[in-house]
Amino acid sequence: MWEIVGLISFARYQHIRWQECAFLIRAAQDRCVQAGHGEEEDEKEVTRLFELARRQPTQDSRVKDLPRLHDRPARQAFLQVSWAAVQSQPPKNGGVLQKQAVEAWVVRVWEPNPPQGEEPLEWVLLTSLPVENAAQAWQCVDWYTMRWTVEDFHRCLKTGCSMEMRHLQSYENLKRLLGLVGPLAVRLLVLRSCARQTP
Repeated sequence: MWEIVGLISFARYQHIRWQECAFLIRAAQDRCVQAGHGEEEDEKEVTRLFELARRQPTQDSRVKDLPRLHDRPARQAFLQVSWAAVQSQPPKNGGVLQKQAVEAWVVRVWEPNPPQGEEPLEWVLLTSLPVENAAQAWQCVDWYTMRWTVEDFHRCLKTGCSMEMRHLQSYENLKRLLGLVGPLAVRLLVLRSCARQTP
Protein backbone atom coordinates (compact mmCIF):
# COMPACT_ATOMS: atom_id res chain seq x y z
CA MET A 1 0.00 0.00 0.00
CA TRP A 2 1.36 3.41 -1.00
CA GLU A 3 0.54 6.50 0.92
CA ILE A 4 0.04 9.80 -0.88
CA VAL A 5 0.57 12.97 1.18
CA GLY A 6 -0.03 16.41 -0.31
CA LEU A 7 -2.49 18.43 -2.37
CA ILE A 8 -4.24 16.60 -5.22
CA SER A 9 -7.45 16.91 -7.24
CA PHE A 10 -10.66 14.93 -6.71
CA ALA A 11 -10.06 12.87 -9.86
CA ARG A 12 -6.57 12.04 -8.67
CA TYR A 13 -7.59 10.83 -5.22
CA GLN A 14 -10.52 8.98 -6.75
CA HIS A 15 -8.00 7.17 -8.97
CA ILE A 16 -5.64 6.56 -6.03
CA ARG A 17 -8.51 5.10 -3.99
CA TRP A 18 -9.44 2.67 -6.74
CA GLN A 19 -5.80 1.60 -7.01
CA GLU A 20 -6.10 0.57 -3.35
CA CYS A 21 -3.60 3.19 -2.22
CA ALA A 22 -4.07 5.20 0.92
CA PHE A 23 -4.12 8.98 0.76
CA LEU A 24 -3.76 11.88 3.15
CA ILE A 25 -4.32 15.26 1.53
CA ARG A 26 -5.01 18.79 2.64
CA ALA A 27 -8.31 19.98 1.23
CA ALA A 28 -7.77 22.86 -1.16
CA GLN A 29 -11.36 23.13 -2.41
CA ASP A 30 -14.57 23.28 -0.43
CA ARG A 31 -16.15 20.17 -1.96
CA CYS A 32 -19.68 18.92 -1.49
CA VAL A 33 -19.77 16.11 1.07
CA GLN A 34 -22.20 14.01 3.03
CA ALA A 35 -21.54 12.98 6.62
CA GLY A 36 -20.98 9.32 7.41
CA HIS A 37 -20.26 6.17 5.43
CA GLY A 38 -22.47 3.49 3.97
CA GLU A 39 -25.93 5.02 4.30
CA GLU A 40 -28.09 5.76 1.29
CA GLU A 41 -26.87 8.99 -0.26
CA ASP A 42 -30.41 10.31 -0.79
CA GLU A 43 -31.08 10.20 2.96
CA LYS A 44 -28.17 12.45 3.93
CA GLU A 45 -27.81 16.20 3.73
CA VAL A 46 -25.24 17.48 1.26
CA THR A 47 -23.05 20.20 2.78
CA ARG A 48 -19.66 21.77 2.20
CA LEU A 49 -16.52 20.11 3.49
CA PHE A 50 -15.15 23.07 5.46
CA GLU A 51 -18.56 23.78 7.03
CA LEU A 52 -18.93 20.16 8.11
CA ALA A 53 -15.37 20.04 9.46
CA ARG A 54 -15.83 23.26 11.44
CA ARG A 55 -19.15 22.03 12.92
CA GLN A 56 -17.41 19.10 14.62
CA PRO A 57 -16.73 19.65 18.33
CA THR A 58 -13.18 19.54 19.67
CA GLN A 59 -12.34 15.90 20.32
CA ASP A 60 -8.78 16.31 21.61
CA SER A 61 -6.11 18.95 22.11
CA ARG A 62 -2.38 19.11 22.72
CA VAL A 63 0.73 21.21 22.33
CA LYS A 64 2.66 20.41 19.14
CA ASP A 65 5.94 21.61 17.70
CA LEU A 66 5.40 23.36 14.39
CA PRO A 67 8.43 23.13 12.10
CA ARG A 68 10.12 26.16 10.60
CA LEU A 69 8.56 26.95 7.25
CA HIS A 70 10.04 29.53 4.86
CA ASP A 71 9.39 32.87 6.60
CA ARG A 72 7.73 31.37 9.70
CA PRO A 73 10.02 30.36 12.57
CA ALA A 74 9.55 27.05 14.37
CA ARG A 75 7.27 27.37 17.39
CA GLN A 76 5.03 25.48 19.74
CA ALA A 77 1.28 25.70 19.28
CA PHE A 78 -1.73 24.60 21.29
CA LEU A 79 -3.84 22.71 18.73
CA GLN A 80 -7.30 21.18 18.77
CA VAL A 81 -8.46 18.34 16.55
CA SER A 82 -11.76 16.88 15.38
CA TRP A 83 -12.68 14.22 12.83
CA ALA A 84 -15.67 12.71 11.04
CA ALA A 85 -16.49 10.18 8.34
CA VAL A 86 -17.52 11.76 5.02
CA GLN A 87 -18.41 10.90 1.46
CA SER A 88 -16.83 13.40 -0.91
CA GLN A 89 -19.05 14.04 -3.90
CA PRO A 90 -17.59 14.13 -7.43
CA PRO A 91 -17.67 17.44 -9.30
CA LYS A 92 -20.63 17.87 -11.67
CA ASN A 93 -18.31 19.02 -14.45
CA GLY A 94 -14.81 17.93 -15.38
CA GLY A 95 -13.12 14.64 -15.95
CA VAL A 96 -13.49 12.04 -13.25
CA LEU A 97 -13.20 8.28 -13.53
CA GLN A 98 -16.71 7.61 -12.25
CA LYS A 99 -19.47 9.80 -10.92
CA GLN A 100 -19.26 8.10 -7.55
CA ALA A 101 -18.61 9.47 -4.06
CA VAL A 102 -15.33 8.65 -2.33
CA GLU A 103 -15.57 7.54 1.30
CA ALA A 104 -12.98 9.27 3.45
CA TRP A 105 -12.35 10.80 6.84
CA VAL A 106 -11.98 14.51 7.44
CA VAL A 107 -9.54 15.62 10.14
CA ARG A 108 -9.50 19.27 11.13
CA VAL A 109 -6.67 20.64 13.24
CA TRP A 110 -6.66 24.27 14.30
CA GLU A 111 -5.08 26.75 16.66
CA PRO A 112 -7.78 28.50 18.72
CA ASN A 113 -5.49 31.13 20.29
CA PRO A 114 -2.41 31.89 18.16
CA PRO A 115 0.32 34.20 19.49
CA GLN A 116 -0.22 37.86 18.74
CA GLY A 117 0.83 38.69 15.20
CA GLU A 118 0.79 35.03 14.07
CA GLU A 119 -1.68 33.66 11.56
CA PRO A 120 -3.68 30.85 13.19
CA LEU A 121 -3.02 27.38 11.86
CA GLU A 122 -5.95 25.48 10.36
CA TRP A 123 -5.68 22.36 8.24
CA VAL A 124 -8.62 20.39 6.87
CA LEU A 125 -7.22 17.00 5.90
CA LEU A 126 -8.90 14.18 3.98
CA THR A 127 -7.70 10.61 4.36
CA SER A 128 -8.74 7.16 3.30
CA LEU A 129 -7.29 5.75 6.52
CA PRO A 130 -9.81 5.16 9.32
CA VAL A 131 -9.85 7.90 11.95
CA GLU A 132 -11.88 6.67 14.89
CA ASN A 133 -9.90 8.01 17.86
CA ALA A 134 -7.55 10.81 18.87
CA ALA A 135 -4.38 8.76 18.32
CA GLN A 136 -5.32 8.12 14.68
CA ALA A 137 -6.22 11.79 14.14
CA TRP A 138 -2.90 13.01 15.57
CA GLN A 139 -1.06 10.43 13.47
CA CYS A 140 -2.57 12.04 10.36
CA VAL A 141 -1.48 15.47 11.60
CA ASP A 142 2.06 14.19 12.26
CA TRP A 143 2.27 12.65 8.80
CA TYR A 144 1.03 15.83 7.18
CA THR A 145 3.66 17.94 8.96
CA MET A 146 6.27 15.77 7.20
CA ARG A 147 5.01 17.00 3.84
CA TRP A 148 7.52 19.86 3.72
CA THR A 149 10.43 17.52 4.45
CA VAL A 150 9.26 15.28 1.60
CA GLU A 151 9.03 18.30 -0.71
CA ASP A 152 12.53 19.39 0.34
CA PHE A 153 13.80 15.86 -0.37
CA HIS A 154 12.38 16.06 -3.90
CA ARG A 155 13.93 19.51 -4.32
CA CYS A 156 17.30 18.05 -3.28
CA LEU A 157 16.86 15.30 -5.87
CA LYS A 158 16.01 17.83 -8.60
CA THR A 159 18.48 20.62 -7.86
CA GLY A 160 21.17 19.20 -5.58
CA CYS A 161 21.45 15.92 -7.46
CA SER A 162 20.34 17.17 -10.92
CA MET A 163 17.90 14.27 -11.23
CA GLU A 164 15.89 15.82 -14.05
CA MET A 165 18.98 16.44 -16.17
CA ARG A 166 19.64 12.69 -16.45
CA HIS A 167 16.89 12.11 -19.08
CA LEU A 168 16.56 8.44 -18.25
CA GLN A 169 14.02 6.49 -20.27
CA SER A 170 13.66 3.16 -18.50
CA TYR A 171 12.24 2.35 -15.09
CA GLU A 172 15.22 0.12 -14.24
CA ASN A 173 17.76 2.87 -14.93
CA LEU A 174 15.71 5.39 -12.98
CA LYS A 175 15.51 2.97 -10.04
CA ARG A 176 19.30 2.47 -10.10
CA LEU A 177 19.93 6.21 -10.18
CA LEU A 178 17.51 6.81 -7.29
CA GLY A 179 19.40 4.15 -5.32
CA LEU A 180 22.57 6.21 -5.78
CA VAL A 181 21.29 9.77 -5.36
CA GLY A 182 18.54 9.12 -2.76
CA PRO A 183 21.02 8.80 0.15
CA LEU A 184 22.88 11.85 -1.18
CA ALA A 185 19.64 13.91 -1.12
CA VAL A 186 19.01 12.77 2.47
CA ARG A 187 22.56 13.82 3.40
CA LEU A 188 21.98 17.25 1.85
CA LEU A 189 18.86 17.65 4.02
CA VAL A 190 20.83 16.65 7.13
CA LEU A 191 23.60 19.14 6.29
CA ARG A 192 21.03 21.90 5.79
CA SER A 193 19.41 21.07 9.12
CA CYS A 194 22.82 21.13 10.89
CA ALA A 195 23.66 24.47 9.29
CA ARG A 196 20.38 25.96 10.54
CA GLN A 197 20.87 24.69 14.09
CA THR A 198 24.53 25.68 14.42
CA PRO A 199 25.33 28.36 11.80
